[in-house]
Amino acid sequence: MIAMASNVSIKSKTKIFQKIFLHIFLPLIIGCIIYLFGRNNTWLNENLHGLYINSAFQNTSFYKIVVYNVPDFCWDYSLASALFLWGRYYFKNKKLLAVIIFLILILSETIQIFFPKTFTFDWLDECAAMLAFLLSYSLNYRK
Repeated sequence: MIAMASNVSIKSKTKIFQKIFLHIFLPLIIGCIIYLFGRNNTWLNENLHGLYINSAFQNTSFYKIVVYNVPDFCWDYSLASALFLWGRYYFKNKKLLAVIIFLILILSETIQIFFPKTFTFDWLDECAAMLAFLLSYSLNYRK
């Protein structure tokens, strides 16, 4: 009986670790890789001259969306997933938690309007935040 209980505990811990890795750490890593290797204005690309991406490809809309909006999507998804996984265990009002997380994601992008010299506001980043919220909600919280 004790061995069976410990197996359930190990399976449960493994499942939680997998969720944390897939929904929190992996999107963070993917977003950072795209940001660091895709943008020309990063420290990494300024100091490692071996990274060269064809300039014709850099001018395409697809490239610009991937390099400038997908990292934000990944980071927003990771944050929403972390908050949803935390909230599942520690927050009683599930509807209120979803609203709070949505507002955090949207406001973190919207606040950039008030700091035009420091940050760059982009409507596509707002859309990425909304999509990240919807995906994270459907995969991590709705059930």
